[in-house]
Amino acid sequence: MTDATGSVRDGAAVEDRAPAGAGGSGGWLLPLFVLVIGMFMSILDISIVNVALPAIQTDLGAPVSEAQWVSTAYSLTEGVMVPISAWLGYRFGLKRLYVFCMLAFAAASTLCGLSTSLGVLVAARILQGVPAGIIPVTCLVMLFRIVPKEKFGAAMGIYGLGVVVAPAAGPTLGGIITDQLSWHYVFLINIPIGVLGAVAAHFVLKGEPGRRDRPLDLLGFLTIAGGLFCLLLALEEGAEWGWTSYSILGLFAVSSNLLILFVVIERQVEHPLLNLTVFAHRRYPLTMSLIVVLTVALFTVNFYIPQYLQGPARGLNAIDTGLILVPQALVMLVVMPLTGALYDRVGPRWLAAAGLAVTGIGTQMLGTLTPAMPIDTLVLWLCVISFGIGLSMMPIMSAGLSAVPVQ
Repeated sequence: MTDATGSVRDGAAVEDRAPAGAGGSGGWLLPLFVLVIGMFMSILDISIVNVALPAIQTDLGAPVSEAQWVSTAYSLTEGVMVPISAWLGYRFGLKRLYVFCMLAFAAASTLCGLSTSLGVLVAARILQGVPAGIIPVTCLVMLFRIVPKEKFGAAMGIYGLGVVVAPAAGPTLGGIITDQLSWHYVFLINIPIGVLGAVAAHFVLKGEPGRRDRPLDLLGFLTIAGGLFCLLLALEEGAEWGWTSYSILGLFAVSSNLLILFVVIERQVEHPLLNLTVFAHRRYPLTMSLIVVLTVALFTVNFYIPQYLQGPARGLNAIDTGLILVPQALVMLVVMPLTGALYDRVGPRWLAAAGLAVTGIGTQMLGTLTPAMPIDTLVLWLCVISFGIGLSMMPIMSAGLSAVPVQ
């Protein structure tokens, strides 16, 4: 239900979508590009560190199992912060929250870049993960507000440059920076991006006051945060600790119970943290499941391939690894905007089906990876996967968002 200003009283911090034809492209393109900056920066930091991990491990004298926490700590914190993002936007205002998170991300990146020990770096990565978990949700909500309905496909194609191209470009950029400068600059590069993004958001984005009429569902947040933390930790450390070990099984058990308790709480409280009724719209849970599949494919490739190229199998340096991964990023850079334009003409079904099929073929062929596989063959299958993901990710996400009422 919405009030006279269009603000949603119950649900995420979102106003009605811009009316059809409102403002033309000039009214939403510039704000959209400002939002893409934040999306690109927060997601880039997941994959850009992967290539730098061997250098971090060597420089800080940490074993592989401990150095991995540089990535794990960031991902865990991101996952925990996502559920509370909508309430924070409602409470403080989306623009104010976005600007604050951009500056906080830049500040935490400074701490990461100046770290001299693994413990300090992991702690700084936790601080960095707090705004990183909030930024993507805030960007998507603001995008939904500013873009006219008939332009939503094209807008999502541009928005996808941050969602999909960032993890693909991360290893390349990380390799070049690590080899030419040092791993510290993998984090320090975020400082000018974060500051400039915050300044641009201050002048370009339309602000709205925060509201105090919706209390925080604290018990709901604690249960879903704890459930997600245990689940993500189990998935991160399963191979290291053993999938059938008491630690991993215990984490899965605690996670399951907390998430079930969260659902019970959300169905009974007056102001739920997350509006679970969106899952009553059949197309929404279907599209979310498909996005999970594509995201797993994307991040699996961008984590393991740099390890493969820099490991004993190939022994390449960081910059050579990054250059090998350039083509897949270029493929996504070209495909994403074209897909957005096609979405407005043909809809999501055929784009999603074709993209998923191509992604499946590429992933299947990459499953034949061996130390003797020619580099050009590896690059080919990486590009096939990137083409499939670029073709299907935004149509699927757009179809899921359009399946539910704006509130």
